[in-house]
Amino acid sequence: MKMKALVAVLVLGMIFAASVAVAGTSKSAGDMQDLTIGQLTTLVQKLGGPTVVKDILNNKLKVRVEATAPNSAVLDPTLAAWQSFYHDYLGLDVDLSAVVIPPHQPGFDQVIVVPQGLTLNQVVAAMRNHFSVYPYVNDLDRDVPINERDPKAGSYAIRVRNRVEADEELKNLSADQVKQLGLTTLTLLERLVYELKYYSETQSHLDISSVTRCDGSRRSGGSVPCVYWFDDELFVYWFSSGYSSGGIRARSAVR
Repeated sequence: MKMKALVAVLVLGMIFAASVAVAGTSKSAGDMQDLTIGQLTTLVQKLGGPTVVKDILNNKLKVRVEATAPNSAVLDPTLAAWQSFYHDYLGLDVDLSAVVIPPHQPGFDQVIVVPQGLTLNQVVAAMRNHFSVYPYVNDLDRDVPINERDPKAGSYAIRVRNRVEADEELKNLSADQVKQLGLTTLTLLERLVYELKYYSETQSHLDISSVTRCDGSRRSGGSVPCVYWFDDELFVYWFSSGYSSGGIRARSAVR
C-alpha cells in the first residue's frame, strides 16, 4: 500500500505541475520535478486528500490538462516566400496556406505558386516596373483564353526544372506532339510568373539563348504563346502548334 500511495502522490504531483504550467503561473512543470515527497504529499491534501488519491488509483477521477497544440497552421517556408513575393512585386496580399506543393521529383526543384485570381495583365504590369516587356498584344487575358490550369479555380503550385533555358529534353517537339505524348507543360501565366520571381532573386532573366513555348496555353486561333529575353526586353510571341525547332522548347511541369 505504501508503494501504491507513493505512486499516487507522484502522479498527482505531475498532474498539478502540468496544470500550473498551463495556467500560466510562475512555476513550470520543470520546477515541479524538484519537489520532495513531503511537498507532493501536501499537494495531495490540497487537491482533496486521500479520497482523491483513491479515486485516481481507481480511474474514477479524470484530470484533463488543456495543452496548446503545435501550430499546424505555420506556413511552409516556400509558400511564405511566395506570399512575400506577391506582396512586394505585385502589391497583393494573398493567402497560400491551403496550397499543396507537389511532391519532389528528381530535377524538378523549382516551385511556382499561382494565387487565385491572378491575371496575365497583372503580371505584365508588375514586370514593367522593373524591365521592358513587349507582349505583342495589349490584352493577353483576352488573347490567351485557353489554359491547362487557371487560377480562377483557386491557388495552386507546380514544379519545374530550375534552369535558365527551356527544356533540352523537349527540343524538336511541336506543341501538337507534346500534347499527343500527354506531357504537362508551363502555361503562359506560369512562365511570366517564373520570369518575375527569377528576376526578384537574381536580377537576371530566363531564356537568354532559347525560347520557352508555353504549350499549356493557346491563343484564340490555336497558336501557342512563346516567351524569351532579347536585347534587354522580354518578348511574348506566337508560333503554330505544329512548328518544331531545337531552340523553341516547352518546359515540363509537375502538378
